[in-house]
Amino acid sequence: MNFGMRLAAVATAMTLAVAPAVAQKKSVKVILKDPQGKDAGTVTFKQVKKGVKVEVKLENLPIGDHAVHVHAVGKCEAPDFKTAGGHFNPTTKHHGFMSTDGHHDGDFPESVTVGENHRGEKTFVADYLSLDPSAPNSIFANGGTSVVVHEKKDDQMTDPAGASGNRIACGVVPAA
Repeated sequence: MNFGMRLAAVATAMTLAVAPAVAQKKSVKVILKDPQGKDAGTVTFKQVKKGVKVEVKLENLPIGDHAVHVHAVGKCEAPDFKTAGGHFNPTTKHHGFMSTDGHHDGDFPESVTVGENHRGEKTFVADYLSLDPSAPNSIFANGGTSVVVHEKKDDQMTDPAGASGNRIACGVVPAA
């Protein structure tokens, strides 16, 4: 084997060894902003054994229950955040955990309650999401997604967004 072939073999081996580490992120933190650009909290996605652990921490938002969803487009243009598109739904299911046909991959199982201190938190594991960019249910799919907070709680059944009202905060999940 000549020097050039050896060099090519070493380069290929190094690329294959590094590729899996580069391909999948272990976690991502999404910064949420309100229509005026003020901080509205964070959503952290962390790959775990049985799916993705989702930690929602809302702040500076109105008191009450707020739906939070992953939306299909990685854009958050104020004031209405409609550039985020509809819910992330690669499986083309109906909305909500009460749907007999299954739910969107962008649906979260519960709304987040914001208290008198204008803060709220919710943590759960989503076995239907992935941080693997090559997976069809990856939040990094198609150039990235976004996380949207709505003004009302999610009724978990009304298509397309659970009767959750206007979009009051948004953050971009960048492409991997």
